[in-house]
Amino acid sequence: MVTEKRQATVRATSECVCWALDRETFHRVMVVGGRQETVERDKLLGKVPSLSGLSGFDRFNLSESLETREFKDGQNIVEAGSTVRELFIVRQGRCEAFKP
Repeated sequence: MVTEKRQATVRATSECVCWALDRETFHRVMVVGGRQETVERDKLLGKVPSLSGLSGFDRFNLSESLETREFKDGQNIVEAGSTVRELFIVRQGRCEAFKP
Protein backbone atom coordinates (compact mmCIF):
# COMPACT_ATOMS: atom_id res chain seq x y z
CA MET A 1 0.00 0.00 0.00
CA VAL A 2 0.91 3.63 -0.17
CA THR A 3 1.97 3.86 3.51
CA GLU A 4 4.35 0.89 3.42
CA LYS A 5 8.09 1.31 3.00
CA ARG A 6 9.26 0.69 -0.54
CA GLN A 7 10.87 -2.66 -1.16
CA ALA A 8 12.71 -1.51 -4.28
CA THR A 9 14.15 1.53 -5.95
CA VAL A 10 12.54 2.72 -9.16
CA ARG A 11 14.86 4.51 -11.57
CA ALA A 12 14.07 6.01 -14.96
CA THR A 13 16.05 4.31 -17.70
CA SER A 14 14.99 6.90 -20.31
CA GLU A 15 13.37 10.32 -20.32
CA CYS A 16 10.28 9.75 -18.23
CA VAL A 17 7.03 11.53 -17.39
CA CYS A 18 5.12 10.21 -14.37
CA TRP A 19 1.87 11.00 -12.66
CA ALA A 20 1.95 11.33 -8.88
CA LEU A 21 -0.95 11.04 -6.47
CA ASP A 22 -0.59 11.96 -2.80
CA ARG A 23 -1.59 9.45 -0.13
CA GLU A 24 -4.58 11.41 1.19
CA THR A 25 -6.16 11.83 -2.24
CA PHE A 26 -5.52 8.18 -3.12
CA HIS A 27 -7.16 7.04 0.12
CA ARG A 28 -10.15 9.36 -0.29
CA VAL A 29 -10.78 8.22 -3.87
CA MET A 30 -10.49 4.55 -2.95
CA VAL A 31 -12.79 4.80 0.07
CA VAL A 32 -15.44 6.97 -1.62
CA GLY A 33 -15.34 4.96 -4.86
CA GLY A 34 -15.56 1.67 -3.00
CA ARG A 35 -18.37 2.91 -0.81
CA GLN A 36 -20.42 4.13 -3.78
CA GLU A 37 -20.13 0.72 -5.47
CA THR A 38 -21.13 -1.00 -2.21
CA VAL A 39 -24.22 1.21 -1.97
CA GLU A 40 -25.18 0.29 -5.55
CA ARG A 41 -24.70 -3.40 -4.77
CA ASP A 42 -26.81 -3.03 -1.61
CA LYS A 43 -29.67 -1.54 -3.65
CA LEU A 44 -29.51 -4.46 -6.09
CA LEU A 45 -29.46 -7.02 -3.26
CA GLY A 46 -32.55 -5.35 -1.83
CA LYS A 47 -34.41 -6.48 -4.96
CA VAL A 48 -33.46 -10.17 -4.56
CA PRO A 49 -36.48 -11.96 -3.02
CA SER A 50 -34.44 -14.67 -1.26
CA LEU A 51 -32.44 -11.97 0.55
CA SER A 52 -35.45 -9.95 1.68
CA GLY A 53 -35.19 -11.33 5.23
CA LEU A 54 -31.76 -9.79 5.77
CA SER A 55 -31.43 -6.64 7.81
CA GLY A 56 -30.09 -3.58 6.03
CA PHE A 57 -26.85 -3.96 7.98
CA ASP A 58 -26.41 -7.61 6.96
CA ARG A 59 -27.27 -6.84 3.34
CA PHE A 60 -24.72 -4.00 3.29
CA ASN A 61 -22.05 -6.30 4.76
CA LEU A 62 -22.86 -8.90 2.13
CA SER A 63 -22.60 -6.29 -0.62
CA GLU A 64 -19.08 -5.44 0.53
CA SER A 65 -18.04 -9.06 -0.01
CA LEU A 66 -19.33 -9.48 -3.57
CA GLU A 67 -16.83 -9.86 -6.37
CA THR A 68 -17.61 -9.21 -10.01
CA ARG A 69 -17.34 -12.06 -12.48
CA GLU A 70 -17.93 -11.57 -16.19
CA PHE A 71 -19.18 -14.26 -18.56
CA LYS A 72 -19.36 -14.23 -22.33
CA ASP A 73 -22.55 -14.99 -24.24
CA GLY A 74 -22.95 -18.78 -24.28
CA GLN A 75 -20.40 -19.42 -21.52
CA ASN A 76 -21.54 -21.71 -18.68
CA ILE A 77 -21.74 -20.06 -15.28
CA VAL A 78 -22.61 -23.30 -13.49
CA GLU A 79 -22.58 -26.78 -15.02
CA ALA A 80 -25.12 -29.49 -14.21
CA GLY A 81 -23.66 -32.07 -11.84
CA SER A 82 -20.89 -29.81 -10.58
CA THR A 83 -20.40 -28.84 -6.95
CA VAL A 84 -20.76 -25.10 -6.55
CA ARG A 85 -19.76 -23.24 -3.41
CA GLU A 86 -20.84 -19.82 -4.59
CA LEU A 87 -24.07 -17.92 -5.02
CA PHE A 88 -24.38 -16.05 -8.31
CA ILE A 89 -26.61 -12.99 -8.57
CA VAL A 90 -27.09 -11.54 -12.04
CA ARG A 91 -26.10 -7.89 -11.94
CA GLN A 92 -26.40 -7.21 -15.65
CA GLY A 93 -27.49 -9.24 -18.65
CA ARG A 94 -29.55 -12.41 -18.81
CA CYS A 95 -28.98 -16.11 -18.29
CA GLU A 96 -31.04 -19.27 -18.40
CA ALA A 97 -31.14 -22.49 -16.41
CA PHE A 98 -31.73 -25.76 -18.24
CA LYS A 99 -31.19 -29.50 -17.88
CA PRO A 100 -28.94 -31.00 -20.55
